[in-house]
Amino acid sequence: MQIISATALMSINETIIIQAISFLVFMLIMNKIMFKPLRQSIAEREAYIEKIKKEMTESEKEIYNITISLKEKEQEMRRSASRLNAKFMENAYKESDIILKKAQQNITAIKQEAYKEIYSKLDACRKDIETESKKIARLIIGNLLSGKLA
Repeated sequence: MQIISATALMSINETIIIQAISFLVFMLIMNKIMFKPLRQSIAEREAYIEKIKKEMTESEKEIYNITISLKEKEQEMRRSASRLNAKFMENAYKESDIILKKAQQNITAIKQEAYKEIYSKLDACRKDIETESKKIARLIIGNLLSGKLA
């Protein structure tokens, strides 16, 4: 038995080559099993995130366009409502004028009928007064002639 004393921490011999080969085999296996799928998964995730970012940007543009379109439609609807309101008001004024004219015509007709009735009653009263005054005058003249006045 031979005692070898080594003072160095590491000695270069055939074990280092085996360890290097073993390390390279380990790295190839790790690369195949772990690093490639991990890189592929990271790449897929980044592609997915980019896709989502693009979709979000497109969605934001679409939302912006829809918002502008809705605002334009709202303004058009407000203008249309304003025009309709003006037409309704114009029609309402026309109808109120027609109703007012009809009411004035009805009032005039009723007034004329009332005047006719009043004048006919006045004529009847005048005739009654005339006949009564003639009766009274005859009575007075008859009493005067017969001397019954005292």
